[in-house]
Amino acid sequence: MADRTHRWGGGYGRALPWFVLALALGCAWTGAWAQKDPKVRNRNESNTGDAAAGGQSLERVIVTGKTAAWWGWKTPITSLDAVLPAAGFQAPSDAGLDGPGAATQPPSKGNAPADDCESSPKSGKPVILATGEKVLEETDFVDASLAGLSLTRIYRSATPSTQALFGAHWRMASHYPKLLPSTQAICDGGSLLSALTVDPRKAARLAMVNRFVRPTAALARINPSLAAQGANTGPKTGTAAAPNTGLCYPVDITLTLPDGAQYTFVNDFGPHYLPTGLGPDSKVGALVIQGFSQYDEWIVNIGPKIYAYKADTKQLKYIASAYGFELLQAFEYDSAGRLVKISSAGGSSLQFGYTGGRVTSVTDSALRVWNYGYDANGNLSSVLPPSGTAGARTYHYESPQGVNLLTGISLDGLRTTRYAYDASKRVVRSGDELGENVDTFSYGPSTTTLTDQRGQSTTYTFETVGAGFKRLVATSRAATSTCGSAARSQSFDARGFLTNSTDWRGTQTKYSHDFSGRLLEQIDGFGSPEALRTVYTWAGADLSTVKEYGSNGALLRTTSYSYHSSGLASGKVATETLSNASGSVQRVRSFAYGFHPNTLLASVTETLNLPGGSASRSSSYDSSGRLIASSNLAGHASTFSGHNAMGYPSVATDSNGVSSQLVWDAAGRLIGRTQVLAGGNRSTTWTFNAGGQLLSQTESGVSVHYARNSAGRVTGVSFVGASSTEVLDVANRTHSTSAPRLLPSGGATGAPGSVAAGSFSAALQYDSLGRPYLFTAANGQRTRFGHDNEGNLLWQDDINGRRTSYSYDALGRLRTHTEPGWGSIEYGYDSSGQLDTIKDGRGLITDHDFDVFGNLVRLTSPDTGVRSTTPDNWGRPLSVTRNDGSQISYGWDALSRLRSRSSGAQSESYGYDAGPHGKGRLTSLSDASGSSSYAYDGAGALTQQVNVIQGQSLSTGWGYNAAGRLAWMSYPVAGLVLQYGYDAHGRLSSLSATLNGSTITLADSFVYHPGSTQPLAWRLGNNLQRRLVQDASGRLVQVASPGVQDLSLNWNTNDTVASLNNGAYPAQSASLGYDSGLRLSSYNGGGNSLSHGYDAVGNRISSSENGSNLAPSVAAGSNRVTAVGGPQWRNLAYN
Repeated sequence: MADRTHRWGGGYGRALPWFVLALALGCAWTGAWAQKDPKVRNRNESNTGDAAAGGQSLERVIVTGKTAAWWGWKTPITSLDAVLPAAGFQAPSDAGLDGPGAATQPPSKGNAPADDCESSPKSGKPVILATGEKVLEETDFVDASLAGLSLTRIYRSATPSTQALFGAHWRMASHYPKLLPSTQAICDGGSLLSALTVDPRKAARLAMVNRFVRPTAALARINPSLAAQGANTGPKTGTAAAPNTGLCYPVDITLTLPDGAQYTFVNDFGPHYLPTGLGPDSKVGALVIQGFSQYDEWIVNIGPKIYAYKADTKQLKYIASAYGFELLQAFEYDSAGRLVKISSAGGSSLQFGYTGGRVTSVTDSALRVWNYGYDANGNLSSVLPPSGTAGARTYHYESPQGVNLLTGISLDGLRTTRYAYDASKRVVRSGDELGENVDTFSYGPSTTTLTDQRGQSTTYTFETVGAGFKRLVATSRAATSTCGSAARSQSFDARGFLTNSTDWRGTQTKYSHDFSGRLLEQIDGFGSPEALRTVYTWAGADLSTVKEYGSNGALLRTTSYSYHSSGLASGKVATETLSNASGSVQRVRSFAYGFHPNTLLASVTETLNLPGGSASRSSSYDSSGRLIASSNLAGHASTFSGHNAMGYPSVATDSNGVSSQLVWDAAGRLIGRTQVLAGGNRSTTWTFNAGGQLLSQTESGVSVHYARNSAGRVTGVSFVGASSTEVLDVANRTHSTSAPRLLPSGGATGAPGSVAAGSFSAALQYDSLGRPYLFTAANGQRTRFGHDNEGNLLWQDDINGRRTSYSYDALGRLRTHTEPGWGSIEYGYDSSGQLDTIKDGRGLITDHDFDVFGNLVRLTSPDTGVRSTTPDNWGRPLSVTRNDGSQISYGWDALSRLRSRSSGAQSESYGYDAGPHGKGRLTSLSDASGSSSYAYDGAGALTQQVNVIQGQSLSTGWGYNAAGRLAWMSYPVAGLVLQYGYDAHGRLSSLSATLNGSTITLADSFVYHPGSTQPLAWRLGNNLQRRLVQDASGRLVQVASPGVQDLSLNWNTNDTVASLNNGAYPAQSASLGYDSGLRLSSYNGGGNSLSHGYDAVGNRISSSENGSNLAPSVAAGSNRVTAVGGPQWRNLAYN
């Protein structure tokens, strides 16, 4: 039986600095449905989309198990994710900060957007829940190259910006404020050498810093003044009062990150500083004053990067790799100390123009100018993008509580969001202007209560630690009419790192961190029999190994990492090895890096230890960091060329030599693509609103338009002049969708017509946590859903009260699935967490054995016996041995495509990549019956299939028009060709056949539902009409050709067919009945009366036709039929 559990997921497409990513995603991101925390919703509230609470499209209601046929009015469009040829792969990030298993973010001096989400969460709007501070991330443009410079601004209502480039409370994600040393000093007095002698660990740390090579040449290429020696304002030898006290250093130094988060570094020894209470390998790194060097720079080492500050002004001077000595960014200031330019080694730059002390223009790498305006109070009030790009933004500051408090945003003149504050300048409302997605807040001495537009109240309880940091210790949800109350909690160690969390269902997860915040151990399901343990080991900031243990304590598998130790690749991942407990089976991924003379990355090559020999794939970049080529494990290469100054290619050429011309707007959005093909170019264009949401797509002249309201939610989809409608009833948490519906009209012959017949419609109501609660359709159908506190589906009831229920274990895995008529299916898991057994409704058990990599190696079934599989080290089956001892062998290529399959004397082979456009496609097949070959056009469409059977070649061909639609199909029968015609909107309009030079019409005069690609009637070649009638729920209710066929279907409200009425032959009409499992149990019609009975797994155990009974017997230990009793009895045996 199919697993009816459901999952939704999502991802974040582009790598951003970690503090920007934290702000962009919000905390504990779970997607629109998971709702482990109701505060999490959309990523950017200025860009609210369908995932907003209550605004989900019905297309996401997978849980119903039903699809409405009328969804055809939404014309399928090409996914934006598939626009470019494959752009290669993502190698593991560098060690430390961005590397595998990077250390946990430690608490800042005060709650900031970059703080760890477990300890300081943000709402989805977003607001820092501990303090009520409004935060907002706004991205103006994105540079696509590796060394590219993008511009993202960050607003914080309660934390003024120290340098206020964009007004009092705005920051820039690529701007690091000055270091702030204390006025108090600590003098060495000659103790540095003794400290190094006593503590070799400190000496090793200092030696690591001293091996840093300053990127002087790269700095000089950007601006010779950057390479000059700095002013000698570093540590001094003594003071006037104490001339012989040795070197003196500040007692502490405060580092401020771009989002405003602050960390205090205290003197550890000599010139070396560590974050208060933390070790040197924390996520905020360590600080060293290199004033003893000729350049007099203060160096902050965070993970794989170093940040060099000018010792005299304490301004950031450049960012470089911590190990490879690669210059990443350089910062230039004018005589007034204002940032005027940021440059990268690849040639990208941001240039800042000022009026007074505020930025009024930014010139990007393409020399396009973005303009910024300010109000009388010095607040950023407008952002104007370059001409031709949507996205002019107006910022409003209307609060009586403070002139610098942001109260909303307008996009291209349309107000989209609104915020309000209390007398303490804490947010009390944050959401869209229309009220569709709004959070309100109230505050207690140590609590914040968030109430969303669904009426769900969630209270967050904090405790204050350290320098005013408030960390979350408990969360509780109030009961509503649709959801019960629930609570979860968490605890932390003395340094502020998570030690224990208890989820909404009471399941615990235990964590252990070291003094740098590096995760050492995690136990999921702590205290339960299902608990799984993971142990991490580190070498400095680099993750060394990850060991995973089963619930029985046995080691399951180990993932280990090694790193390059010399040259420009220093610190980058060299190998990633996944091995079983004994190490006898390993999957090894190795990484090699090439570099340009300017030290920028030139290539990344990944090599896999495949059984048939190693295979590699790579990505290549030019000296500006722009992707220029990518190849897969089979060596198929795609190239990218004609890049603009922002790193976006104008031409992408796939491995078959087919190129696409690409057009981008100033914000980095793809707005046009033209495939250059032998049969004619194919173009697609896209338009977006100011928030970057899709408004239209036009493909080969056919357009689909998306209407959106100011909240960004889709309110309708139009095609061929007709539109669907989507309505959100906020008060009742209900999203309704409707589309125009037609009925066929006209006589029995000739071209059909149509008449309006209302609408297709359906509605989905959500519970107060935004999960599906009640689905209703136009003809009385109704399905209700219930969930547990963690968001798992517990049950679903249809309109007749028929309930399907589910249960889960402590780790959230499905344990039982119980359904009327089917009994209960039970799922068991082994000590590694893999599925072990499935016990069906008859009590029969199917046993699964998986290896530690998740490969099924043995299946024991009561029906098929034992089936054993031998996988290779990458999980691909090499052989399968069936219960009768027969064996099937498999062969694979580097892309894990099946190349051969054999058993005994029989074999099959598969070929790929042959022919002009064959790369990446099946091009040949041979088996015992003969062989087949396949050919394709430049767009990847099949153009020819030649089957050779017993020496005879049979060829089938396909041809396409310039828009890529099937134009003709030729059959092996000589001279037989089908022709397809289309209307101006790309819909089928005619079908004809040609044989031996004679052409006949098979069908034409197609009539479609408004705005749809789904036909409801057409004329056949004999001039008769063909009609398909659907009810308002999209179910087929009539198939007719007047005077010839007239079949009507009547439906029950649970979407089973109740009866078939045959208008042309009434005696053939029938009624149908179903058992509790919704299986056909009776049929009465056409002079026949049939009935069937079933057991708990769907085996037919009784059958009667017109009084004549059949009695199938099913084996007690399997689902095999052993005998059929009755007038025509028989016995069955199996090998």
